[in-house]
Amino acid sequence: MSRAPDPRHVLRELCLGLADVLPYARAGTSTSQEGTIAVATAKKLLEDHRRIDRLPWAACLEVSISHLTASEIDALQSNTAPDPFIISMSSPYAWLLHLPASATEHTGVLGPGLAALYRIARDNGFTYVRLDADAATIPSLSVYD
Repeated sequence: MSRAPDPRHVLRELCLGLADVLPYARAGTSTSQEGTIAVATAKKLLEDHRRIDRLPWAACLEVSISHLTASEIDALQSNTAPDPFIISMSSPYAWLLHLPASATEHTGVLGPGLAALYRIARDNGFTYVRLDADAATIPSLSVYD
């Protein structure tokens, strides 16, 4: 599994590429309506980047609840937060778990599914883990019935 991409970095790289191309696009705008639209779109994207770059970002790992054991699901359904996770949102078959930055090690007892998701989230820079019955599975993790 690769590290979670930083959206600000991805957008910054895209905008740098657009800034390099923008002078060439301007040269063609006098004869082309498409060139004018392209330049306006690039300028808007660069302006949006300046606003977005100041926003806080948090990476979220979305994964199927089939990676959890029945006892782990029961605990989540009873709103028992598995240490070090914090339950941010919940529904009958979906949860958004927050992994605080201070959680470098888990001190509580995690079942095998949550322990594996904790390691993946911590090792790859995810701040949230979204568990959903309809989400995809991770091939390298165990699946429980």
